[in-house]
Amino acid sequence: MANVDFNTKTFLSVIEQTGQQRKTQAQLEEENKLVEKIYLSRPENHGRYQIFPMPSTVTGMPFVQMQKTREIKIPRTLRKSDGSEVTYEYWVKILPHNAFNIVDQTGREVSGLTTQESQLLTSVQQAFDRLYENMGGYDKEKENNLTIGKLRKKTYTIFFAKCLQKWGLSNPRQAERMNFSALFICAAKGFMETLKDNIQEISIETNSDDWLDQVYNRNLTGRTGYMTFNISLPQNIVGYKLNIDHKFNSQQYVNESILPEEAALMTDPVEMFLGWQVDRENNKNFNIRVMEETLAFINAELANYPDRRSSAAVASSSEAMNPNAAFSSPTGFAQVPNSPQVDPFTGNGVNSGSSANSINNGGNSAEWSNPGFANNPWGNGEAAS
Repeated sequence: MANVDFNTKTFLSVIEQTGQQRKTQAQLEEENKLVEKIYLSRPENHGRYQIFPMPSTVTGMPFVQMQKTREIKIPRTLRKSDGSEVTYEYWVKILPHNAFNIVDQTGREVSGLTTQESQLLTSVQQAFDRLYENMGGYDKEKENNLTIGKLRKKTYTIFFAKCLQKWGLSNPRQAERMNFSALFICAAKGFMETLKDNIQEISIETNSDDWLDQVYNRNLTGRTGYMTFNISLPQNIVGYKLNIDHKFNSQQYVNESILPEEAALMTDPVEMFLGWQVDRENNKNFNIRVMEETLAFINAELANYPDRRSSAAVASSSEAMNPNAAFSSPTGFAQVPNSPQVDPFTGNGVNSGSSANSINNGGNSAEWSNPGFANNPWGNGEAAS
């Protein structure tokens, strides 16, 4: 006798969907192995690189410079499979408006944001700047600066490239890595200026800009131009030491190739840079839900850090004795540990890959208690910068 309470069609559908989810997870892990994230600010990533740049398919430009990128640590509550909850912190990136630019059908670079999205981004930026100032972000005395480890501003230059060889600082003659593709993330403020100077110098010497096509293209084989750069952070020197050069009309790496699978992933550097923040459901880099939650969090924090100029005259003696009292509040930053290797949208754990710069997704099933972050299926793990 058939069981009338059992729906065979629904059961088989669930099984099929489960198999598809596992396949998608495996695909994401494979993608993270093919194209890494290399944070050039990390000491282990300092050194000399020879690369084939891969221009963005969104703008056609090989580099994306994002000045005054704002970042804030926001706690997220993870509900584990056993029902218990743990709260961790994640850096949320608030990019400048130009990071969302696209090229229209006429070849012009235009904003990819709607009016509503642009206004929301401006509101988040302004709220962040006010909180940054109220927390002493511009104070030269570190003891008065409460933003350290909680809010930060950086200028990023990001770009896709196939790395031909990478030499470390300890042994500049022996390459420590070869033939890998990556999204390079550089926080050196003078990157684009150094790049421009070298391009202008070569163009003046050759009396032409034609050589640029040999370096900046998306050819998978037969490339006769490449770019080299050195980056380090010497002691007793403010900022990074950076050198950039270009070679062309060269047969040195003409037989090297880029895998089509790698090229298919090296398309939109901003998308990969944002990682879990991307709105996969709507296929947009700008995630309205994440920005709305970030704005709400910043506004809540502003109540704990009122304007210093207006509150200085009425500050109580207890506040004067304990300038860090605000961190005991329910929304205080210091109450939650640093982020584990988990995806803030899906709650899945992530494991380190073969490189310190790549993170693969996997681990036990879990879900975020915040519905706004639980609905997005994207699980691109991100290495902390």
